[in-house]
Amino acid sequence: MTMPFDRHTMHSNKSLVFSNTVYVYTQSVEDLNMLQTALEDAGMKLALRDNEYHAAKKAHDNPDLFICHDSRDKEYFVRPLAMSLQKQFVKVWYDEFSLSIGDSLVEKIDEGLKGCKLAVIVVSQNLLARKKWSAREYRSLTSREIEECRKVVLPIWLDVTRDAVAEYSLDLADKYALNGQLDIDEIARLLKNEVRKYT
Repeated sequence: MTMPFDRHTMHSNKSLVFSNTVYVYTQSVEDLNMLQTALEDAGMKLALRDNEYHAAKKAHDNPDLFICHDSRDKEYFVRPLAMSLQKQFVKVWYDEFSLSIGDSLVEKIDEGLKGCKLAVIVVSQNLLARKKWSAREYRSLTSREIEECRKVVLPIWLDVTRDAVAEYSLDLADKYALNGQLDIDEIARLLKNEVRKYT
């Protein structure tokens, strides 16, 4: 059964909340003057969602931190870190949070690497042993550091020695790193402090 539209009934329903705003999603702002005038006459306002809005929204939606890690370190370190960061309102690119079924791994990882403000690299024996995949991500991040003339990589050493890291990359061994033995929430807090410098 279809109920007739009754504007009075709609506005008298106290459980509904109306913003009196009409959102227009468009690629062009032409010919909106008449709509805006009509809305203003009805006591409403127009909120435009054009290409400029979407570009700003996309920039705002970019992750604060990308977490580069080996999957074998997820269970006991990386997942708890990602969850702690989210609890502290840090936007994290972490595969379990950021990928959907059918996504291209390479494409989504590249988007995360390019869009993030900073990137955490969890340096463990597992990561150092898988040089091909981790080296690709690390090269992308060091390229950003060179292009942007700023720090991008935030290393966390997880049960590794300086010699082992230096064998993988002298540049990475030269960076001051957080100790993975610290409390997870403390590591997340320190990373959040770094993110704040770029917001």
